[in-house]
Amino acid sequence: MSIKNVIFDVGNVLVAFRYKDYIRDLGGSEEVVRIIDEEVVKGGIWNHLDEGKLPKEEVFDMIKKYLPGNEAIVDAIFDMKNIKDIVYQYDYTEKLMEKVKAAGLNIYILSNYPDWMWDYHQKEIFTFPKYTDGMVVSGKVKMIKPHHDIYQYILDTYSLNPDQCLFFDDREDNVQGACDLGIHGHVFTGYEDCRHIIGID
Repeated sequence: MSIKNVIFDVGNVLVAFRYKDYIRDLGGSEEVVRIIDEEVVKGGIWNHLDEGKLPKEEVFDMIKKYLPGNEAIVDAIFDMKNIKDIVYQYDYTEKLMEKVKAAGLNIYILSNYPDWMWDYHQKEIFTFPKYTDGMVVSGKVKMIKPHHDIYQYILDTYSLNPDQCLFFDDREDNVQGACDLGIHGHVFTGYEDCRHIIGID
């Protein structure tokens, strides 16, 4: 195996997806946090935002049905004045990018992310895109991990040999989706472990 390309997920790999604390910061109760966590993020409704096939307002209305009487907090969660605070970039992210590039490897992004949120966060928060050789964002291509089509899309778009690619994602099902197409996938557990797997100092 001769690795030439490292493909990174974004949420909980390069940036923290801190939605629970974000909701609390906006005044959401613990019951609201629980419902968003169980029904929206883990229950699959958030996937509609990531995939981008439905108008985001339609998805917001789906979420409100789980939170009767809390419609205002849902509006606040997705208000563009607030949405910057739902994530933050990890302190190690730029250092990791620099080390990967210094090793002569290409860097790609493969992320489930709403397109409108990605555009805002990339402009206001993210510094890592400047190190990348290509990016595939689910909301822009209307495909999501772990479905095989999005992995094939990044391979085809950038003419990548799957056997020459390492992929890091915090979700085991997304890693398995990559492995199904011959990509060398690893569940991301932290900076040090990632660095060791890539083989960089």
